[in-house]
Amino acid sequence: MKQYKSLKSLIGNALIAKDGEIGKADNFYFDDISWVIRYLVVSTGGFLKGKKVLLSPVAITKIDSELSLIFVDLTMEQVLNSPDIDTKKPIDRQDEVRLFKHYTWPFYWITGLTESDSMLSTTRVPIEPIPYEQEKDASNGKKNYKQENENDPHLRSNSEVIGYGIHANDGDIGHVEDLIVDDSNWKIQYFLINTRSWLPGKRILISPQWVKDISWLEEKVFVDLSQEIIQLGPEYDFSRPISSDYEMRLHSYYQKHFSQNSQQTQEVQQPQQKHQESTFNSNLDKDIDLDLDLDLKKCIDDCILCNNKCKSTLIYCTGKGGQHIERNHILGLIECAEICSASSIFMLTNNQKWKELCSICEDICMKCALSCEEFKDDQEMQKCAEACRKCSTSCKEMKSITV
Repeated sequence: MKQYKSLKSLIGNALIAKDGEIGKADNFYFDDISWVIRYLVVSTGGFLKGKKVLLSPVAITKIDSELSLIFVDLTMEQVLNSPDIDTKKPIDRQDEVRLFKHYTWPFYWITGLTESDSMLSTTRVPIEPIPYEQEKDASNGKKNYKQENENDPHLRSNSEVIGYGIHANDGDIGHVEDLIVDDSNWKIQYFLINTRSWLPGKRILISPQWVKDISWLEEKVFVDLSQEIIQLGPEYDFSRPISSDYEMRLHSYYQKHFSQNSQQTQEVQQPQQKHQESTFNSNLDKDIDLDLDLDLKKCIDDCILCNNKCKSTLIYCTGKGGQHIERNHILGLIECAEICSASSIFMLTNNQKWKELCSICEDICMKCALSCEEFKDDQEMQKCAEACRKCSTSCKEMKSITV
């Protein structure tokens, strides 16, 4: 199993040189084209009167996560005599040359490195050109973007990217919460995305290779996927290490969607495939041959469809804003999705309380339908209202049926 690290978890760790502590991890700089961590910013505290210094990950020999320690193959004197580089200003190639000569590190921007030097590799991830170095215009405070040039190492701070919004091809969905790196080569493997802004969401991982573009001006990461595909992706449990099995499922899920063209992407959102991709619906697939009464099957199907529709409408409303995100309306969608999920499970497992739950589901679905119907000129909301009414009617009918 690969040992990935959260950059957030490394911030504040103590840096231990061969002969003592030199400070604490304050920040990381990564190459915004190759997605490789180039520097660790160390806040030296009293050691250098609070000065911040840059260290290449090539100097790191060990990370002790339990003790929050990062060990480096350097002496305190080497760090003390390192070139004075202002970390508050953009770092150019001349700064890097002075730094690497001081520590006798190999220049990562020189081609022809061996595979063992993969952390210094210049391999580039396919991503559309993006604006690079930012500077403020002293006269008007506006940001100007310089064109790419050979002197620009394309360095970005991890603290700059954390918090960026995630923009799907049909609207915003969540934000970047963390960056996950492989500490064997210090390449960023994933963006940790939290799809929860103020709505219930989940954490998922997105590879930089799946990113279409990044707007440093708008502070957004653009992904060529729909909101629903992202929301239904394999959930990431940050309390557990990333397993090879999880990575296989993750890559298989997104690769399937990326292999389709933009017209076919819409087809992915059909209910049958949504059932297959979500954890809940994978257990309740309509194609499963269940020995159930036909009326009961119909009610289960209607609950599943209503559950899916309310979840997708929840994402839709988040993107629309305004009256679509009014508190009572949003809570109604959430309650409707949850009660439909619970009702389906109770009916499938023949739980003795399923009729009582259907009675509750009937009322909640009708309230949700009425709420959605208030958006008279919005076809998406009308479709949700139709699904909720259908589910409410099915649950009402089931109360008088003996199965």
